[in-house]
Amino acid sequence: MHRPDGKTLQFAGASGTVTGSRFLLVTPGQQVQLDCGLCQGGNELRRRNWDPPPFAPGRLGAIVLGHALRDHSGYLPWSAVPIPCGARARPRAFSTGRSSAPC
Repeated sequence: MHRPDGKTLQFAGASGTVTGSRFLLVTPGQQVQLDCGLCQGGNELRRRNWDPPPFAPGRLGAIVLGHALRDHSGYLPWSAVPIPCGARARPRAFSTGRSSAPC
């Protein structure tokens, strides 16, 4: 979804299913991932967890979790993978206090 002001919202997970929630919000100066969900279910869905994300993880400024259930936060350990050369530091993850407790 593109807007005239340069902001976009990209659906990066949970396509055709209700598991693996991931969105990318891009503004002219920042990229924020909304949710970091793990795909659950049959083999076809679980294989999606091994696909590279459809955006450059090294450009993320933050990850915001709606809640801590696996379908919204289970892919978060992916953010601990080595960051490519030239990328910024790992993104910070934000959530409410109760949501961050299980993580």
